[in-house]
Amino acid sequence: MCRSAHIQDPQVSEPLCMAAGCWHTVPEQAHRSACALYRPVSGEPALLDIVQETAHRFLKVLRAAHPVPPRAQAPLRDALVQTACQVLHDARVNPAVPRAEQSVRVALRPVHHLPAGAYADEVCALLYDYHRGFWTPYLTRPQLWIIERSIAGALVALPPDALYPFWNGLHSTHAAFRDAMHSGLQLLREAHATSHLIQGLMTTKDHNVRAAIVDCLEEIGDPRSLAPLRRLRQETAGTDWTLCRQITRTIRVIERQNHNHHHLTLLRAAQAPADAAEMLLRPAADPCVAPQQQAELLRGSAPGEEAF
Repeated sequence: MCRSAHIQDPQVSEPLCMAAGCWHTVPEQAHRSACALYRPVSGEPALLDIVQETAHRFLKVLRAAHPVPPRAQAPLRDALVQTACQVLHDARVNPAVPRAEQSVRVALRPVHHLPAGAYADEVCALLYDYHRGFWTPYLTRPQLWIIERSIAGALVALPPDALYPFWNGLHSTHAAFRDAMHSGLQLLREAHATSHLIQGLMTTKDHNVRAAIVDCLEEIGDPRSLAPLRRLRQETAGTDWTLCRQITRTIRVIERQNHNHHHLTLLRAAQAPADAAEMLLRPAADPCVAPQQQAELLRGSAPGEEAF
């Protein structure tokens, strides 16, 4: 139970319980809870200075909008997510600040630690800004690569059923925004985000978007996509013959790739080596080999013995 937020629901998740400490009456404890929300994702550097600065800004925005902590779990989560979205927005619209790529990376971390669909609009806007070169005049290519990888991780961390802004953007009338979302589709493919792609396949009705998703699923080759692809093939058999034919080919490719589950077969030795060390082949100059054993190793074949 999160005493600092006065939540009475015993089923509160641990990340939410930790973040509820942002309303703690002791400033150090509140700051520590906010820093926990921006802790590093696996494989990322700590960036403690940026984390502390971002946590301070998070607390300032949170206390201004919600002076009193909500008592129920849902409003508490909404307050934290809305504040994290505001902090992400502030990091997104300031490309000229020092270490802007690290500020964006840290601002995206709550997407991993406190997943919610409310981040989707801000993540899509971030993807659009990146695609149109918003940071290009200020950052080097390695710095831009950090932003791209952070966006890719955030897309995968979003709940699969919360990407409606992304799927709608794929058939937007705004050409630049549509192209940006297509680049995000390739990020999902590279991350093998099969569940997200399947959800998008079932959500959108646009022919071009569905065809692009089917191409991604074919390249991934995950057998989990076979069942939804077969259902969609039945649905489009009489209405979209071109897409139905593409799905049929994709199903055939995935089935061939996963025939007999070769992708799950582990390589192992055909026969275990001998346990006795002296039975293993060793160089004659090995200092561990006794002189008489060296003579045995270097001896020629005996008369009548077949030499190999």
